[in-house]
Amino acid sequence: MAAPDFPRPAAPRSRRRLAIALVVLGVLVAVRVSLPEVLRRVIESKASTALGRQVRLDDVDLGLVAGRVLLKGLAVGGPGADSRAAQGPASEVVRCQSAGAQIAWLPLLHGRIHLREIALVSPMLRLDRNPDGGLAPLVLAPSTPETAPEKESGGGVDLAIDRLALDAAQLRLVSVPDGAPIAELRFEQLVVGDLSMHQGVFGVGDVALRGPELQVQSDRLAAQKPEQQAVASAAPSQAPAPPEVATEPPKDRVKDLHIQGARFVWRLPDGEAVNAELDVHAQDLGLGAAQFPLEVRLTTDDAKLALEGKLAPQPLRFDGSFKWEGVRLDRIVKLAPEPPVKIASGRSDGSLEIALRLGSKSPDEPAGVHLQGDLRVRELDLATPDGALSLRWKDLALALGELELPLDGAGAAPEVHLTKVALEAPQLEFTLQPAPAAKTTAPAPAAETPAPAAPEEKATPPPHVQVDALELTDGAIRFRDTTVRPPVDTSLRDLRIRAQNVRWPERDVSNLVLTAKGQHAASLELKGSLKGGAGNLGLELRELPLATFDPYAAKASGLAIEQGRLTLRSQVALGADRMGAKSTVSLHELRVSERESGWFQQSFGVPLDVAIALLQDLHGDITLPVDVEQGADGTQVGIAAAVTAALRQALMGALAAPLKLLGTVASSAGSAFSTGVDAIPMDPGEDEPGAEGDDRIGALADLLRSRPGLHVALVGRADASDDPALARRDLIARAKAGQELPGADELGFFERRRVKSALAEADPEQPDSLDAETRSALDRLAGHVQVGDSARQALAQARAKSVAQSLQQDHDIPADSVTIESGAGAPGVAIELRGSNQ
Repeated sequence: MAAPDFPRPAAPRSRRRLAIALVVLGVLVAVRVSLPEVLRRVIESKASTALGRQVRLDDVDLGLVAGRVLLKGLAVGGPGADSRAAQGPASEVVRCQSAGAQIAWLPLLHGRIHLREIALVSPMLRLDRNPDGGLAPLVLAPSTPETAPEKESGGGVDLAIDRLALDAAQLRLVSVPDGAPIAELRFEQLVVGDLSMHQGVFGVGDVALRGPELQVQSDRLAAQKPEQQAVASAAPSQAPAPPEVATEPPKDRVKDLHIQGARFVWRLPDGEAVNAELDVHAQDLGLGAAQFPLEVRLTTDDAKLALEGKLAPQPLRFDGSFKWEGVRLDRIVKLAPEPPVKIASGRSDGSLEIALRLGSKSPDEPAGVHLQGDLRVRELDLATPDGALSLRWKDLALALGELELPLDGAGAAPEVHLTKVALEAPQLEFTLQPAPAAKTTAPAPAAETPAPAAPEEKATPPPHVQVDALELTDGAIRFRDTTVRPPVDTSLRDLRIRAQNVRWPERDVSNLVLTAKGQHAASLELKGSLKGGAGNLGLELRELPLATFDPYAAKASGLAIEQGRLTLRSQVALGADRMGAKSTVSLHELRVSERESGWFQQSFGVPLDVAIALLQDLHGDITLPVDVEQGADGTQVGIAAAVTAALRQALMGALAAPLKLLGTVASSAGSAFSTGVDAIPMDPGEDEPGAEGDDRIGALADLLRSRPGLHVALVGRADASDDPALARRDLIARAKAGQELPGADELGFFERRRVKSALAEADPEQPDSLDAETRSALDRLAGHVQVGDSARQALAQARAKSVAQSLQQDHDIPADSVTIESGAGAPGVAIELRGSNQ
């Protein structure tokens, strides 16, 4: 049986199919090989045209089956889309080693875009800041988009991205045109997971940032030129403001945000680099009103900061805590372009509970800040730039019971409640410096049009401050005044202040005690309490050296203070509309002199040395009671003027008191005195005081005993009224000497012999004991005697000696306190008060 005959396939048809397959495969291979290059050129051309910059792309790699696209060597350079000039790193604003994406094909069948991954390796973005502070645009020649017909919204793009990763990224901010770096941000990796957009709602799953490093040149942050600042701050044209558009709160939520080990380098203007590391963790965060947990931790070389709590962006609300440790205040103040103070050192620690509300329209939660907690500042050392004021302390501890800061614009006063304030070892130094010489500047040109008046702002009421307990220990204050010559330099040490229940502006304080020690043996003590600004204060200032303040005495008076100490004891009564002080001023071992001779006497009518002697007591001290009273009708008079008037009144009273011991204040002339005390009268020709004179001598002795520094000059006086008595004494003396008597030839022979014999036996001091005929003849003969000045001076001298002997023998006045002088005048002894140094 023969085998069956099967038909053979036609060889030509198989070969054709194979050929077609090979051709198709070749075409596909050719397309696959040529497509990346074509795409590269198209991307370069289109992107360069769109951006106005030269775009360079090294290679395009496609994985069509896997849905993968990889761009290699992407770079965006300087301006000029058609430029073929070489582009280097210095001109590149965007650079990326590779940018890849992988898409899932099947979701496209359902109208969804699902990217499994977008990965950028070594991306770099450079932002250029112009001199006016604005950023140069990345797109230099934007194309005008074609107007497309409007379509009804279909709910937006439905997009999902499983993973977005940026590896070894770099963001730079530089200045134009010099290219100097301002800030640079680098990080090892940024990964964002589960990004989605569905019907206008954008969602983010996990965000992780690893190894960021930020470097900032803080001195270049504010490099804007003044002329650009003026332009930028100029008022805009009168264009209508765009209408406000109400928008719904965004619904975006991020499931988890985690930034770990973010490193920053902040370069201060002086070149110091501050290294910092940041950790951020937040869960289920969004931009709406719902609060989400947030933790932020920042660690620098020697400081730690931590913010923990719950945050809601719209409206802004935060409830949580802020803690810090070892924060260096000298670094913080360097961040300001022109800091008001210089801080050499200072560290702060603290912990605050925070409740923040901004933009809230609810009456139950008004906008404001509520704080409470504790904070400390240690080893602070600050000073003003001119060195006029410096402040240092060892430790400041504040226990903040509550701080309420309203932010709703209603004008409510801030409330500050400190349960305790403790300041240890503060040292305050203040130097009063001469004002700098005024610089001559050209007058500013007149403005063409007046500037519009600024709207009046509602004045913010002063804060209400309450301090339960205040304690300052081991303080020191130093004051220097270089505006006077010689410069004044004085200080207080061992300053201590304790007070309770301090309130402002109520002006309440209870149990206030202030003590301090001054130079040499000086000390200060202040005690008292106030309620509503009313109360009593006791002040005692002891043994204050006065020579230090001589330059101020030179300004206020013509006195020079050579030595002396002051003690002030004062009881001050403060009322709602009055002030009264009863004080005692004591001056110890005061020695002053006049810069202008006669100044003191012109002001007070008493020579300075006499005034000092009159004022000093047995111990050499001067005590003045000074009372100051100032009521509501005296508010126009400054307290300094009131004290000055009280001091003058006290001085005049103190000078008048000892003079009254003599029974009178002679020649009172307004507010000035005269030391011309009434003379001790004597009968013509007599050199002994009468009964009235003895009383005056006793009063003078009492004054000299009470004022050891006082010296008295006894000036005996005689004039023509004493001549008859002096002539009679001269005739008696001649008769006793057997001499001829002037005018005796007018007497008869027997009368002349009788008178001469009677006068020879008479007592010169008792001429009245003669018989009537002899006295009559003696008076006639006395008219012929010429009394000379020497006789009058001898009588004046005798009168002064008699008073001096009475003071010394009858009243035990030291001889060195009395000076005997003679002069012309009515019969008697004048009293001149002098200082012991005259």
